[in-house]
Amino acid sequence: VPTRVKYSQAGRCGIDVGSNKIIVGENGGGLIGKGLKLRNSHDVEIRNLNITDINPHVIWGGDAIDLINVENVLLDGNRIKNIGRQMVVTHFGNNTGVLMTNNIFDGNTPNSACCDGSHYWLWLFLGEYDRIALRNNVIFNTSGRGPHLVACKDSKILLHMLQNTFYDVKNTGLIDLDDTRSSVLVEGNVFVNVKEIVHANKGNIFMPQNRADQLQCESYLGRRCLLNTVVNSGGAKPVNSLTVLQDFKPYKDDLAKPIVMKAHMTKLINLPSYVKQNIK
Repeated sequence: VPTRVKYSQAGRCGIDVGSNKIIVGENGGGLIGKGLKLRNSHDVEIRNLNITDINPHVIWGGDAIDLINVENVLLDGNRIKNIGRQMVVTHFGNNTGVLMTNNIFDGNTPNSACCDGSHYWLWLFLGEYDRIALRNNVIFNTSGRGPHLVACKDSKILLHMLQNTFYDVKNTGLIDLDDTRSSVLVEGNVFVNVKEIVHANKGNIFMPQNRADQLQCESYLGRRCLLNTVVNSGGAKPVNSLTVLQDFKPYKDDLAKPIVMKAHMTKLINLPSYVKQNIK
């Protein structure tokens, strides 16, 4: 049945951001109803922004951060919530040197595609040869595409997921890997109440869970990978493809480095209360 839908045209396309830019939010400032688009941009930092309320009731209502053929981009300390489509998306081309760190991805929404108050469209990586690192981010109340890697034929994405905290992830869970040649290194993450950590794996995933896995990392990357912590979560059966370590070995000196974890990241019993009290 046809339905009339009202939405803001402003949200459909983000604000263009060129090269050699630093954008910093102050005192909780940011963007309401419109995201950012980086096309062919390099050397960009986006810090401490709140990006919210981009047509949250419309699936194709707009993305929070849109990366298209970019190089050396830092997304740090941002808070993203109530987005119609993706919180972060990379499009076709090569998106290299992308680091997302210390961000909060808040999935609480009254406009849930799954009708359970959770956000679905989290991270979609479509670049042909993306090189992306996710470190020390907090993600909660989402339902899928965390991330979803699906790109061109013969694409090869390298994704490093390091020391992130995922809490209360429903439905199709987190990792959807549909690229047969792409590799995902998953280390030092905390998974609490995640329905499926790995929902689909048609490519290569290495997710260390014991000492033997750590030693394999050391032989390829020159250090022991951090163990992941899994609490009340599914889809964590061993997924340890050595192809991942082989793919990452040429870049071992450039990989995101582990950091000292904050208290709320290690004391799992306090994680739900931390989210409720500190992330509003």
